[in-house]
Amino acid sequence: MARGQRQSRRERVELRRRLHELDGVLDQRLRDLGGLAAEMHRRNRIEADVLWAQAAQVAAVEDEAALVRRGIEERLPLDQLETRARIGS
Repeated sequence: MARGQRQSRRERVELRRRLHELDGVLDQRLRDLGGLAAEMHRRNRIEADVLWAQAAQVAAVEDEAALVRRGIEERLPLDQLETRARIGS
């Protein structure tokens, strides 16, 4: 982290709030994916492309949550965290 650039208290609160939101979204998306898979199985009509699309949404939420956790742990300011999100590191 560059000298003098620290995570503010407001940023930390914001990141914790976002992480809490993401946890809820992840739980819901996982339930939706499981329900979709179960319904497809029940109807004996598996549509892999639909399942893959739903799974990709789950993975995207997991990736964002991991980045937010990293920001909290490393106390990264939001601008640095946003830069890392854009470049994928």
